Amino acid sequence: MNKKIIELRDVSFVYDSENAPGVKALDEVSLDIYEGEFVGIVGKNGSGKSTLAKLLNALILPSSGKVFVGGMDSADPQYTTDIRKVCSMVFQNPDNQMVATIVEEDTAFGPENLGLAPDKIRRRVDESLKAVGMYDFKDKKPHQLSGGQKQRVAIAGVIAMHPQCIVFDESTAMLDPAGRADLINIMHTLNSEGVTVIFITHYMEEIVGASRIIVMGDGKIIGDGTPREIFSNPKWLEENRLSVPEIVALSTALREGGLDIPPGILSEDELVEALCRLK
Repeated sequence: MNKKIIELRDVSFVYDSENAPGVKALDEVSLDIYEGEFVGIVGKNGSGKSTLAKLLNALILPSSGKVFVGGMDSADPQYTTDIRKVCSMVFQNPDNQMVATIVEEDTAFGPENLGLAPDKIRRRVDESLKAVGMYDFKDKKPHQLSGGQKQRVAIAGVIAMHPQCIVFDESTAMLDPAGRADLINIMHTLNSEGVTVIFITHYMEEIVGASRIIVMGDGKIIGDGTPREIFSNPKWLEENRLSVPEIVALSTALREGGLDIPPGILSEDELVEALCRLK
């Protein structure tokens, strides 16, 4: 097994504002994430998903418990910059991550802040923009781009810093279906190249290809397993107000209708194969 890149030990987080004093968003969560995993995190609204994401990048600190990223304690301020080099984030709204008026300048912002030599910055900018299919747009202004293109540029800016782990916090939420599919393909490509991917989403079908799914509920982890394990119980998903991917719903309906097909079917190809095996 690969080594741990993220460790949470009995982590709780309490939001304390005038409008919502003492709201516990996370409740004694313990979690290990390993190098090279593709982890999907899902849960109904208010389950603690986005709070968990911010803890992984030291954007917020736990109210109690410990978060370690690359072995570094997030509560120790001397490690904050290094933690963000190890684990970077891509947010829901790409406009919130744009800091320059030209695409290639925006992509260069992170490497420049790492103090890299100009020739290395140039190389990383070109490589990153090519990786997300935006090299031909390097001289464009961000406001000239579509939402999906902006999100690609945001990802290029992150991967130009060569993080070991990237957290995508509902990064597909503002995109159309084609844009979501493109972004998910980029995630899988990065993961195949060794980057640990943590993908927080509302769309269950987007994480069918993950290596692991974590289900959040009321600030706790209520499910943790492979996609096949998690999706083998559609009724449990519905009870927790989570949608069931269409192919899973269809295969479940066929099985409940009397067809002898196995549970945990995740793709059209698997369903076709199972139907072809019927006598």
